[in-house]
Amino acid sequence: MQIELHRLKNAVKDIKQSWGEPNDSHTRAEYNGMCKGLDMIVNHFQEIIESEIDEEYEKWKWEEFKRIFGDRF
Repeated sequence: MQIELHRLKNAVKDIKQSWGEPNDSHTRAEYNGMCKGLDMIVNHFQEIIESEIDEEYEKWKWEEFKRIFGDRF
């Protein structure tokens, strides 16, 4: 099963909102830890996607260079 990044972000947002407002220091620490963990997951997958986009761009750029200049270099 593949999940698009925007759907993952929406799920994280829903989880955070449905948690409710923490009412003591222990619950607040638990909530903050949960939020940090969820944000780390989103950031991880966002970095992977950005890396894949960068790789595709570099590949395209090199192919365009070869197409324009051929074997002269």
